[in-house]
Amino acid sequence: MQVNNAINDFKVWLITQKCAAHNTVLSYIGDLNQLHCFIQKTFLNGSSEVFILKKEFFQRYLAYLKRDLRLSNRSIARKIVAIRSLLIFLNEFKGFSFETDFLVAPKQVHKIPHVINFEGLKKLERTLEFDQTKSGKRGRVFFYLLYGAGLRVSELAKMALSDVYEDQNLIKVKGKGAKERLIPITSELMGIINEYILNVREEFLCSKTNKRCFESDYLFPILSHSHTCHVTRQTVWVFLKKLGSWCGFKVAPHKLRHSMATHLLHEGVDLRSLQTLLGHENLTTTQIYTHVDKTQLRDVYDKKHFRR
Repeated sequence: MQVNNAINDFKVWLITQKCAAHNTVLSYIGDLNQLHCFIQKTFLNGSSEVFILKKEFFQRYLAYLKRDLRLSNRSIARKIVAIRSLLIFLNEFKGFSFETDFLVAPKQVHKIPHVINFEGLKKLERTLEFDQTKSGKRGRVFFYLLYGAGLRVSELAKMALSDVYEDQNLIKVKGKGAKERLIPITSELMGIINEYILNVREEFLCSKTNKRCFESDYLFPILSHSHTCHVTRQTVWVFLKKLGSWCGFKVAPHKLRHSMATHLLHEGVDLRSLQTLLGHENLTTTQIYTHVDKTQLRDVYDKKHFRR
């Protein structure tokens, strides 16, 4: 079996059986295609049979990634995950018996997420009120869903009108692996969403060229060559970058998500509840938000310790 055929079969399995997120598939296959290119360059006879996927070969490949390409431990770890997943797939579904125990990710320095403090959030809110263009009004909903509900940018972009439950103050989110979760939101945020739906959303469905309005099920639709689709992640990023430039600091979708998670923890929300809100599969992912600054730690100790 050729390596490229193995990668193609793995890709089909990821999409059809694993229901992996689109960006996950792109990431895995991109890393594996890089591996395939290395194989073709390494073996002059052009051999790319899967039998070469052994420990000795991977030791050589990982050394190449670190020494020649100078990749960070984080990037190498991501590639190791893709390789290990491919080998496990071949073992389980193609009858191979590749060794995988040696594929251990290098140690990484876990970075504490950057968050926006309350003063920064207030500044962002004030700035949003000044932009009364249709993009600005839509961007206001981007901001409040990313911070107020802790959505990933991919989840935000693909939301449908039917995902908004106005009578219950709930939104439905389709997360990684096509998993759905219901997120409670405030009545204030629901009001912001409804105002956008009633007064702004249709403007993104009307073509100035042929003066025709289209229909779409997406909450954030856009017109592309007389067809409707959902807003892109890049559009959200560009808007937030512009918003941040107005306020004097960087703003990104995940930074707002990090801020929401950190602020909720500071207010006493338990990790399990936060895990559900964020759609994390493992609690260990949520635990990254348990960092507490020294000032707050001192305040909590002084107020709560029984020997105070």
